[in-house]
Amino acid sequence: MSKVAAGSGVLGIILALFTSIALYELHTRAEAARRFLSSGTSVTADRVMLEVQVGRGTPGLKEVRVEFKTRDHDTVSTSLQWIDLDTPIPREEEQQAPQQGSRYATPLKILYFSENADDAIAETDARRLVENLDRYRPLALTGLGIAAISLACAGGLLLRQWLTSRSRGPSSP
Repeated sequence: MSKVAAGSGVLGIILALFTSIALYELHTRAEAARRFLSSGTSVTADRVMLEVQVGRGTPGLKEVRVEFKTRDHDTVSTSLQWIDLDTPIPREEEQQAPQQGSRYATPLKILYFSENADDAIAETDARRLVENLDRYRPLALTGLGIAAISLACAGGLLLRQWLTSRSRGPSSP
C-alpha cells in the first residue's frame, strides 16, 4: 500500500509543479500583453522579415524582425516579442518575407513602448496571449485540483497504513 501512496504522492507533486509553472507562464504572458494593449503605441510595420529554422523536419519560425517608424519619426528595427512559434512556414529559406494573408504579413499592426521602442509585439499576438489565459486557465486549475486530490489520497493511504500498524501493536523482532 505504501507503494501506491508514494506513487500517488509523486504524481501529485509532479502535476502540481507543472501546472503551477503553466499558470505562472499564462499570467506572465497575459500581463505583458495587457501592458502593451493598454500603454503601447500602435503603428504599422513598414518591413517584416521572418527568421526560419530550417533543417530536419518542418521549417519553424525562430524570430520576426520588423522595421517601423515611431510617432517621433525615428526608424526602429527590432525583433517582436512573444511571437507565435506555431505559425506555418511554407518555404525552407532562413530569411523570408511573410506570405500575404499570413499572421505576420504586411501591413502588420504592432505595439511598442515609447520609452523603449525595441520592446514591440504584434497586436494579434498581444490579443492571443490575453485570450490564452482565459482559454487555458481552467485546464491548469483542473490539473492543480487533480494534484491536490492525488496528494490527499497519498496522505489518506499513509494515514491508514500508520493507523493499521498502530492498532496491531509493536512488532517483535
